[in-house]
Amino acid sequence: MSSLLCHGGRLVQSARTWSGQMLRGLTTATSTTPATETISPVSQPTLLTDTVTGAATVKSPSDATSHLPYQVKRTINQSLPVYTDYRNGRTRHLTIIRRVFGDREALMSDLKEGLGTQDITLRKTNGHIWVKGNRRVEVLEFLTKQGF
Repeated sequence: MSSLLCHGGRLVQSARTWSGQMLRGLTTATSTTPATETISPVSQPTLLTDTVTGAATVKSPSDATSHLPYQVKRTINQSLPVYTDYRNGRTRHLTIIRRVFGDREALMSDLKEGLGTQDITLRKTNGHIWVKGNRRVEVLEFLTKQGF
């Protein structure tokens, strides 16, 4: 005897009846299967490897910029750590460079020369370099020309 329950407009067989039918099905299957019959093993899953041809290789920044006294390490998503920050009710725009290792003063002087601005400061507490204004695109172009 099966009982049906209405669940969200659908007819669903009750769990109690379903489990009873499953148990009855298992007992009938085991009783009809002869003891000498072997059951074929389940096929093992195979690992498919996908080979990508023509993929672009990323040049290691340490090789291209080994002559520089500073390094700008890329993020885990392989993007440069250059961010825009807005302060004072979005009236003060800052461009922040993070993840700078080595001689930060040398990077500041190269940025002053490359961007043509003197409004660059080094935050001693966290090592970030702040560039006054929304200069994110220019800083990204400068760093990619340097090889980062």
